[in-house]
Amino acid sequence: MMFQTYLYSDKGGRENNEDFCDYHLEECKHGVWALSDGLGGHSGGEIASEIAVESVINNFLSCSELNAENISSIIKTANINICQEQKSDIHTSNMGATFAGLFTDYRNVLWAYVGDSRLYYFKKNKIIYQTEDHSLSQLSVLKGEIKESQIRFHEDRNILLRALGHSENIKTGGLEKLQEIEPGDAFLICSDGFWEYILEKEMETDLKKATMPEMWFDLMKQRLLNKITSGNDNYSAICIMVHS
Repeated sequence: MMFQTYLYSDKGGRENNEDFCDYHLEECKHGVWALSDGLGGHSGGEIASEIAVESVINNFLSCSELNAENISSIIKTANINICQEQKSDIHTSNMGATFAGLFTDYRNVLWAYVGDSRLYYFKKNKIIYQTEDHSLSQLSVLKGEIKESQIRFHEDRNILLRALGHSENIKTGGLEKLQEIEPGDAFLICSDGFWEYILEKEMETDLKKATMPEMWFDLMKQRLLNKITSGNDNYSAICIMVHS
């Protein structure tokens, strides 16, 4: 398999960009895509997100095997690194971050996440999987109190139940077994400042029109720019297409 990737991050209407994302591919060996959103209003959010992404990528590249246990351990290490950094500087003592990542051995993938940064998996231009936010509003959906469509801009949506840096013991969400991939598959990893403006049907519509990840992102970005108001959150996305 081959992967095409396009990555974009923007501070939006904020003074600083607390999102951070990056990826690394070693052809026919392994690859990792990682995105983190520093928690808004917490001093050092941009530091926490960078620590999360760089820690996960560096540790995955030295990982011997793609499995859920190893991926969970890698993210827990990133969490510990953030917690240690909190203790080193009073100005970053409350920093935290969400995380979403995709990992591959070029035949299969695994994904893992913490918080409300999301991963979407597309097959034949349709979403077949999306992560469930670790948030109070997502919990309300699971309880049947609100509909899935009501999460966007819900009053409790920004109340997170899990985030890196909240505790030295963190539980990740994600895939437990390897998922085999095939040509035509696609993935979108994004922060909440992106997905809150782009409906899932719109993601599918724009993917169907796109031949390259950058084209797919540009179509979605235009939707975002048509909807945002002043002071909008940082927004970031990684678009990935699988080819033979």
